[in-house]
Amino acid sequence: MSFPKGIGKECVAEGGSINVSDMSDDFTKFKSEPHKIAGIVTLPNDYAHDRAFELDKYLPKRLAKCFNRAEENVFLNGDGADKPVGVLHDTEGAEVGVTTAEITFDDVISLYMSVKPKYRKKGVWVMNDETALALRKLKDADGNYIWNHNTDTIW
Repeated sequence: MSFPKGIGKECVAEGGSINVSDMSDDFTKFKSEPHKIAGIVTLPNDYAHDRAFELDKYLPKRLAKCFNRAEENVFLNGDGADKPVGVLHDTEGAEVGVTTAEITFDDVISLYMSVKPKYRKKGVWVMNDETALALRKLKDADGNYIWNHNTDTIW
């Protein structure tokens, strides 16, 4: 069993001393500053006055969609200039697990296994369209696609 940093890792005899771990470094690895995602949705006046148009349903959905796209872009591609550093940033982003010119299923397995076990179960794959296309074209020895198009899974 593995324990998070700062959590006791050994048994202590009755009356024995307990080691104290300093966890302050856990909170100073990355400098975090507040940022805002802002936007304005405009709509022709005709829609606002049209009783058949459900503005109260349309507007929250539209704002949520705009916010979602902006947030996803920032968290993936952010350069740190008036926005967070994204996971794909060249120097401050996530670590690269595997690189290859041509993708094989073995590469996918190697990449999956390069992730710490505690993150594998709920992790998600982030990739560009070219990588997704290459994965969707991978076939097993019998010529069947390994990508399950019904569930968008490859396992």
